[in-house]
Formats: sequence, C-alpha cells, structure tokens
Amino acid sequence: MLLRKLIREIYAQKWQYGAVALMLALGVAFYISATLAYQNLHTSYERSYQALAFEDMGMKINHAPARAAERLLRIPGVLRTQGRLQEDFSVEIPGHRSKRLVGRLISTPAPHRPSVNLYRVIAGADLAYSAAREILLESKFAEHHGLRPGDEIIVHRLGDRARFRIAGIVKSPEYIYVVKSKQDLLPMPDTFGVMFVSESVLGNLVGKTGIINEIRWTVAPNANRERIKRDAMRALSEYRPDEPIEREEQPSHQLLQQDLEGFRVYAVLFPAFFLTVAAVIVYTLLSRMVAAQRTFIALLRALGATRREVTGHYLLTAVFVGTIASAAGALLGLWMAKGLTDLYLSFIAVPYAHYVKSTSVILQGAAIGLIACLIASWAPARAASRILPAEGMRPAPPQSMKASWADRIIGGLPLLARIPLRNLYRQPKRSLSSIFGIVAGIALIMTGRGLMDSMDSSIDMIVTGSFKEDLRVGFLRHGASRDVSAIQSIPGVIRAEGALEIPVWYERNGKRYESILVGVDPGSMMTQLKDEQDRPIRIGTDDLALGPTLRKKMQVERGDMLHLTLPESEATESPTSVMAKVTLFNWEPIGTVGYTSRRRAESMFGQELNLPPSAVTSVRMMVDPRYEQSIRKRLETMPDVGAVFATSEMRRMVDELTATSRTFVLIMLLFGAALSFSVVFNVFTVNVMERSQEIATMRAIGLTKFEAVRMIATENLLLAAAGILIGLPVGRVFVEQFIAAAQTEEQTELFSIRLSIAPETYVLTAAIILIVSVLSQAPAMKSALSLDLSKAVKERSG
Repeated sequence: MLLRKLIREIYAQKWQYGAVALMLALGVAFYISATLAYQNLHTSYERSYQALAFEDMGMKINHAPARAAERLLRIPGVLRTQGRLQEDFSVEIPGHRSKRLVGRLISTPAPHRPSVNLYRVIAGADLAYSAAREILLESKFAEHHGLRPGDEIIVHRLGDRARFRIAGIVKSPEYIYVVKSKQDLLPMPDTFGVMFVSESVLGNLVGKTGIINEIRWTVAPNANRERIKRDAMRALSEYRPDEPIEREEQPSHQLLQQDLEGFRVYAVLFPAFFLTVAAVIVYTLLSRMVAAQRTFIALLRALGATRREVTGHYLLTAVFVGTIASAAGALLGLWMAKGLTDLYLSFIAVPYAHYVKSTSVILQGAAIGLIACLIASWAPARAASRILPAEGMRPAPPQSMKASWADRIIGGLPLLARIPLRNLYRQPKRSLSSIFGIVAGIALIMTGRGLMDSMDSSIDMIVTGSFKEDLRVGFLRHGASRDVSAIQSIPGVIRAEGALEIPVWYERNGKRYESILVGVDPGSMMTQLKDEQDRPIRIGTDDLALGPTLRKKMQVERGDMLHLTLPESEATESPTSVMAKVTLFNWEPIGTVGYTSRRRAESMFGQELNLPPSAVTSVRMMVDPRYEQSIRKRLETMPDVGAVFATSEMRRMVDELTATSRTFVLIMLLFGAALSFSVVFNVFTVNVMERSQEIATMRAIGLTKFEAVRMIATENLLLAAAGILIGLPVGRVFVEQFIAAAQTEEQTELFSIRLSIAPETYVLTAAIILIVSVLSQAPAMKSALSLDLSKAVKERSG
C-alpha cells in the first residue's frame, strides 16, 4: 500500500521531483566530470613526462664544451643529463603569411634522440642527418601557421638568411604550454615558436660548434635535490652557471599545475554547492508534504503502521529520487568528462593523452548524490513518524495572527495588494526557503560570469592596461637611441619610446628570485603603471617599482634595499651586485617584473652587458591605423629585429586562447540557469499548491482568475526581487571566494586574478532570475486555477 502511495505521489508531483532530480544530477555530473577531467589531465602529463624523460632540473651555463654535461653524472642521484645550445632568432615564414617572429632553436644530437626532454614526432620524420638543414617544429606553432613537413622557414642572423626544411612536427614535455618565460605567460604562436635542430647545424650557425649553454637532467625519486643543486654548481663553477631551476619552477609545468589545481577545486566546490541546494529543496519539499499529509499519516498509525515503517516510507521517496538522479548524473558526468578533457587538450600540446576509466569516481559521485538525498529527508521522515493518531486526526491549530507593525503599514492598501505582502512575513519559513533558492541560483550564475569578468580584466591589464602602444618591435639583442629615432621618423608613427629589459636576480636576506628589470623613460606615455588602488604611478629617474609577486617573494616595503645581480650566463664577465632602494609598488597580473628608468638600468648593468649608449631591447609605438601595415614592413627590414607585435593581434590571440575558459563558463551559466529554474520552480510550485484551497475559496466568493493570477504573481515576484537584492552581493562574495580557493601562493606567482565584476553581469543575472521566476510559475498557476472549487472548499471546511 505504501509503495503504491509513493508511486502515486511521485507521479502526481513529477515536475517538482523532476526539478529536484535535475539539481542532484547536475551536482553528481559536475563532480564526476571535473574529477575525471582532473585525473585524465594529470595522468596525461605524468605519462608524457615519464615517456619523454622530462627534466627534474635545469641550469644555464656560460659557453661550456658539450662534454661538461657528463660531469653531473658523477653526482649521486643524477640519472640522465643532456647539454644543449639554445638561441632565439628572428624567423620568417615564406609565402602568403610572410612575417617576422621569434623562433627558439634548441639543439638536439641528431640523428640520435636527446637523453632528457625527448620529443614525440606526430607528423613527418625525425632529423635523420646531423648536417642537414632541417628542423622539427613544435605542433601548436605549426598548426597556427598551417605549416607541414616539407615546407620551409627562414632564420635571420646578422643580416644573413638561412633556409630550413621542416622535417617533422613534434610535441615536447617541456612545451606543453608553449610560453617563452615566466614574464611572457600567454602562449602566442603568432609571435613565438619552438624549433629543434641538429646541434652541429645550430653550432655552425651561431659560431659555437661543440658549445652548450644549458644542461637539463633527471634525478632519482628520493634524491636529495638541494645537495644535487649545490654539487652541480660546484662541478660547473668554471662556466659561471646560474642557479639550477627545478621542474616545479619550469613555466609550462607551473601553468599546467595551476590549471590542475583549478579542476581539483571545482571538483569539490561546485558539486558541494549543487548538492547542498538540492538537499535543502528535498528537505523543504518533504517537510511540506508531511505537513499536508498529517491526517493520512495519523490514519496509517491508527491502522497499525509502525514509526519505522512511516520513516522508511518517506526515506524511500528520497532513495527513489536520489537513485534516478545519481544514475542520470553519472552518465552525464562521463560524457562531460570526455568533452572537458578534449576541449582542454585541444588548447595545449600534450604528447600522450590518456583517459582514465575510474569506476570508483562514478560510484563516489552516485553515492554522494544518494547520501545528500537521505540526509535531507531524514528530519522530515522522523517528524512524520512522531505524529500520533489522535493528534494527526485533528486539524492543525491555526497560527496566532496578532496585528503587527507591518500590518499597520500596509493597512491602507487594496485587499489584493495586502494579501501577497502579508503572506511574505506571516510565513517566514516559506519566504526564507524561497529566497534561499533564488540566492543560490544567483550565486552560481554570478560565479561563472564573475570568474570570466575577472579573468578578462586581468588579461586586459596585460594587453592594454599598463602598456598603451599599438605596435611593439623587439630586438634579439640590443638596439640604441638611433633605432628609436629611426622608427619615430617612419611616416605614420605618432610616438616611439624605447625600453630596456634586463634579466636579473633580485636578492634580499638570503631570498633570490630571477626575473626582469624593465627600464622605461620617465613620464612614459606607453608604460602607465598603476598601484593596487588603480591609481597611476610615475617612474622617476631613481625609482624602483616592484610588482606584487616580487614584493611578496622579497618581503620588502618602501625604503628597503635590494641586491640586483645579472645571471652568470648573461654577463660578459663575473657579475657584481648592485644595491637599489624600493620606492614604489605597482599592480599587474604578472607581478614578477621590476621597473626603473632606462638611464638607471643602463648605468647599473650597461658595462657588464657591453651595451651601446642609450641601449634599448624594444621600441613601443603609437601609430596611425592607416599606416600600420606599411610601418610593420619597414620595421621587419631593420637589422636584429626579432618580432613585431600588434596590440590588436595580441587581443585576437588572447580571445582565441581564452575560448576554452569561455566554454567552461558557458557550461556554468547553463548549469546556473538550470539550477535557478529547478529551485524557483520547486519553491513557487509548492507555495502555490499549499495555497490552492485558499485560492479556491477566494475564487468561490468572487475572485476572478485574472485577480488570482495577479495575486500569486505579485507574491512570487516580490520573493524574486528580495532574492535578487540579497543574491547579487552574495554572488560577489562567492566569486571572491572561488578566486581565492582556486589560486595557491605558487600560482599567484605566475598569474594573479583580481576580483572584477562587470555591471552587465549584475543586469544579466537579475534578468535571468526574473525570466525564470515568471516561467516557473506557469505550471503551478494552471494547476491551481483548474481546481474543482466545490471540492476544494469542502476539503478546507473539513
């Protein structure tokens, strides 16, 4: 009998239970998809690292013979070593996409494979001959430019042009994220690419035959890494090595770990959010069902049903809904996991993709959904079992309704206006549960949109925030003031400013951090820095401004002194330390850069670097858009130019690079809208159905259908408005907390996201909630207005 009752009730309220099941299914699906995507990506990275002997450590050295790498094999714990030569060149792609960009050529011991940081050939062939003018192209660069095996590229050096045939397309564990450095963290295949070439060919090209400037190596799992680093420095001391960098500090690896951490956080927070809301709605739905069925429950008890049987009946309702929802969520989660993994892998260059088949994750997700349902239903089920037969047979005592200050305030309003207003504060539990559901939907929608707004704001800060140029030209080594003057004289150039970027070690109290010192002109129009409050700051002749990461790493305040030292591999002689006082702090998403005046940067390191007077490494320009293409052509003919960057192209590239994130946010928005609809539909439906007899009674004494609809809609929309007013600030807090949870201290070292929510996000969120509120009322209203009036009045009168 109880089973038949259960089936009838679920069928009669199929839309309400269906909405609850949808919320549970979305929570389970999010958990399974995010967890499996995390495992898929983690396993893919580790498999690629292991198969291709990704480095555990690496270091730069100064002009060492190739055999110097073998010295590290004598250090206990070192397993493999590979010395190599790495140089950046200006590269031209012939044909219709002819342009200049920076190509990083890395030597490899062709026809053999390197011992460390191998690559996987995915098209064409490996380098077959040590003397052949052939190269291997990294896959994302090749894909972006439409290059295939057999095509050619041209490498420029000191006015000479060397043609190379593309032998194959490869993926490397070192460049899964193809980024140039920690200061250039956006993968930009339009302006930077990685290429592998025979060590003998590269050595001849740069006049360094048999010479290496980098060593990469792997170590045993339990090796003492600090000791190995010290021993490596001592073993290669005559070649003035830089401090070894561990895998954890390698830019590509750091970015991958940052994204993995994001997946891990989302795999916990979003499902918890969905399931919490679903549990609250299950609790509300069953509590109201128990209240409405007091007489029936009392009759069951009088006929001999035990408390355990009554408790089990209502728990079985939760089990039924939870089982169906968890099964549907598991299937949806599996499908989503494959889609999310494929979407993300299309953005990066993983040599070996691997998909995990984890039954345990699926079972965990299904169990979580079912347990959430059972926990939510326990209290209503216990409450039902405590109803005594004699007590339940009697109508529930009416609420005490003393006139309140609110009643006096609205006393002058028409009756049909007073009724919905009075229902709000006379039924606080019902009103608060409704508002809770609306706030929950708002929080999820705003979290998705807010994360995207904050990311867009941070990226805008990188692309156009501090740097106002239209074009930027980078030199492979150094230009001089005459180059700035020559560029300024090109027709269409409105203003040109030089900048001097120098790699340095920042040191203080035993802490060291390798980064960039940028020298700019005082009063620069191209570089306009801002502090943490978005106030403009000006770089004076003797100023030193640090970004947020440097400030945190060095633990400095204004007036503190820092030691700045050139890396050994950069200096022409043994570098000396320069003292500088910290005077300013700026804020930017990639906060690893220090700023000073160009004259001061040159005075600090000009002699050690053998710089020309008024040296520059890049020139930034404001240009007339009509002349942009002709200016670019002129710039690309200048000697030692590496690449020409256009802000407009960078913006387009960034939009392409963030397409994955935007897709993820779109999924979150759809989930948020679905959650909002499920919550609001359930809450409003229960509200209307609870009052169906009241509505029928009012209809019987003359209330028209239109007036009934207006009254119900007014009450529900007032609840929606209250939910929006509370939910928008709560949603902002949610965004802030999600950003904080998804960013560890190590991740903010690379890229910081600061809370920024666009005004249109608030408008869009409010509009979605209002639309959902209107649509979700229709089924309940239709049901309430189609009641048999005579039957409903008789039921109400007992």
